[in-house]
Amino acid sequence: MVTVTDILAALRLVVPIEKAVLMDADDGEEVAVHAELVGLLGPETRVGHVARTDFYTATRSDDLALVIASGDERWYANILLTLGSSLEGERGMEPQGSASASLR
Repeated sequence: MVTVTDILAALRLVVPIEKAVLMDADDGEEVAVHAELVGLLGPETRVGHVARTDFYTATRSDDLALVIASGDERWYANILLTLGSSLEGERGMEPQGSASASLR
């Protein structure tokens, strides 16, 4: 089963993550999976927390561009990411072919 942490680990290698928002537990308790997610994001990524209802409202926003659904069954293993843009050649993605000459 592919988990949220598996997906985040792969994404962070190919796209710059500017910000993450995590869904807090209704009872205010600490959520174990959040430590894993924050650890994967690293200290350079801003991380926010919102209530469940606010998280669901954000998922219905016109700004939402992509949804990736996993088979993760852990409670509150949800994350909203704000992705930055990068030029080819950054983060180990070397341009290929004739286009590479025009980018350098």
